[in-house]
Amino acid sequence: MSYTDQTLYAIYQSGVRFVDDMNKTDIFFEEGKVEVPTPTSGDASAIFAGWYDRTTGKLITDPSTYTVEGKGALFEALWKQLAIEDVTVLYYDRTKLPTNTQIGIGFSYTNTGNVNLTGLKATLSSESEYVRMLKGELQLGRLSAGLSSTNNSRFATKSKQAVRGEANTFRFIVSDSAPAGTVLPFTLTITNDKGDSWTHAFELTVR
Repeated sequence: MSYTDQTLYAIYQSGVRFVDDMNKTDIFFEEGKVEVPTPTSGDASAIFAGWYDRTTGKLITDPSTYTVEGKGALFEALWKQLAIEDVTVLYYDRTKLPTNTQIGIGFSYTNTGNVNLTGLKATLSSESEYVRMLKGELQLGRLSAGLSSTNNSRFATKSKQAVRGEANTFRFIVSDSAPAGTVLPFTLTITNDKGDSWTHAFELTVR
């Protein structure tokens, strides 16, 4: 019986590789000049945070400062991205808000990027003359990449969470001078401790 040598050989090629899963790009530079890519996204909620090499722990935020070290590197694109999802009016129909009554609002949100977000804070504002904000700022803390939470969840989870309870909710009052059917515009903004922000606009209606 003849014997066949089935040994597998790996061919190693030195160079620098940049992989961006969001844009589905994979760029490789062989030895020589390396031009660090500057990726962009059509999604306004995605903020590019740099290139990261998990092996060495090196982070590139300024392409002009990068110099190749050793025989090469593998960098992945870091994206800060957050989705504000369900905005929930507690106890009332969002199309039939009462006047002269304290109203609470909660929301759910997800870290859809691949970077942990820290120092998160939410603010609610309205340009309507009929809205008086009682509590327009909430502290949210930290949210790891790929996890979801709400304005008052004790723990973040991999699956989307429903808004429950009155703790740590926005509070406002609609003036009794607001005509029935008045549409009230609101803007919910979440910021992190790096100065990045994500906004979600929505409307509520006076009954």
